[in-house]
Amino acid sequence: MKRVAIILLCLAGPIRADITAVPDPRSKFDLDLTVVWSPLFKATWDANNRYHGGKPEQPTPDNELMKRLDESALNPDSVFPKGCWKTWA
Repeated sequence: MKRVAIILLCLAGPIRADITAVPDPRSKFDLDLTVVWSPLFKATWDANNRYHGGKPEQPTPDNELMKRLDESALNPDSVFPKGCWKTWA
């Protein structure tokens, strides 16, 4: 019976999932999509700020994503395996 169900699913058409990525876990997204968050965006943001000597000036009107990224803290050593990741800014 299980084989029949699998065969019927395959005949119905390809299984597809739309995927999107968000730069911050608090970002709004479409509930019909599969959503992926990677801490690499935040790690790159922090590396860019260190490289340039501080946080960027807030534009007018305010940019909510920039605010969230500046407010949050990420310790890369607690998230990424030691020596197994790199980011360029």
